[in-house]
Amino acid sequence: PRWVYDNLRAAPGRTSWAAFGYSAGGWCANMAAMLHPSVYATTISLGGYWRPAFDHPFIPFKPGSASWQHYDLVDLVHRKPPAVAAWTLCGRQDRLAYPTTQRVTREAKQPFSITTTILPKGGHNTDLWIPHIPDALAWLGKTSSGFTPLG
Repeated sequence: PRWVYDNLRAAPGRTSWAAFGYSAGGWCANMAAMLHPSVYATTISLGGYWRPAFDHPFIPFKPGSASWQHYDLVDLVHRKPPAVAAWTLCGRQDRLAYPTTQRVTREAKQPFSITTTILPKGGHNTDLWIPHIPDALAWLGKTSSGFTPLG
């Protein structure tokens, strides 16, 4: 953030920062915002999950370990909800994102807020997510003052 403020015409403050991603990038976006709420006010996740999900052979830490707990965003929302607004979308058949999206939505409490869209059909793929990027950006413009459209 410091480099951006020093070199680009960026408005200062956390409401001018949002994290955005899909699939694993959605988890990373959620993670960045929720673990660093002093930097990010908002996160957008398309098909992102809310708990670590690793494929063999890349398993940097084991389920249940201290590192796992640190990155378990469902647990974070339950224990110590960050002051972050989240927008998330997934399909009901998405085995990666749907279960944890349901859990984090149920656990949500202030100062954390979540806007959840569950599509009745569709799994874990970009063809499902891409058409909803305008919805995500419209939400961002309404939710975070740093992204409010001019004019």
